[in-house]
Amino acid sequence: MAWSSFMTSTIISDSETIDVQSIAEQLQSLVNENSQAWLGAKAYKNSEVLTPALSENNAKRERQYNRYKLLLFQLATTYGKKELHRISQQVSPYDPKQAADEAIYIASLEHLLETMPVLENGGLEVYYADNAEGVFAYSRQNGSARAYIALNFSFNTQEMPLPFGFMASTKVAVWQSDSVSASGNDIERFVTQQAISVQAFSGKVVIVE
Repeated sequence: MAWSSFMTSTIISDSETIDVQSIAEQLQSLVNENSQAWLGAKAYKNSEVLTPALSENNAKRERQYNRYKLLLFQLATTYGKKELHRISQQVSPYDPKQAADEAIYIASLEHLLETMPVLENGGLEVYYADNAEGVFAYSRQNGSARAYIALNFSFNTQEMPLPFGFMASTKVAVWQSDSVSASGNDIERFVTQQAISVQAFSGKVVIVE
């Protein structure tokens, strides 16, 4: 199964929990198998993606939409802008009233990708997955440019997993999926002083500058 189809069926589902360890293993396996052609990865961009049914339950519908935004975030930081647009046009598990919010969200992701090219052209490595926490994380690196990406599929705020050796008092640029604005410029820069958290059903990018 192609990665986009696998992620769609896994993330946007009726399941209360997400098997993040399975996602992490599948993603790393995909990278390993296509290490020489990872930047193109064209074989994985043209597969059909099925649109899941919109839940009639309001709470489940909201969860579907939050997971949908995580799906866009994950694919954008794996394949880039083209896959972001393709999936957003094929998969729409949300109330039509949320269309304006989706447009703002996609614009913010586009600005992130344009500003931080390492998210599209960097080598990818999965370094963390924990089903109990509902969190998995991976890095992208191209030369000295490094980005750490985490997704939290749980109902609780979790600490952002960062690899061993990540130093305190590091200058970083941060983007988080639950804090986007109509301006599209949602990258915050600061020097780390404490642990970085990832809110429930959200994703975060930490780029070392």
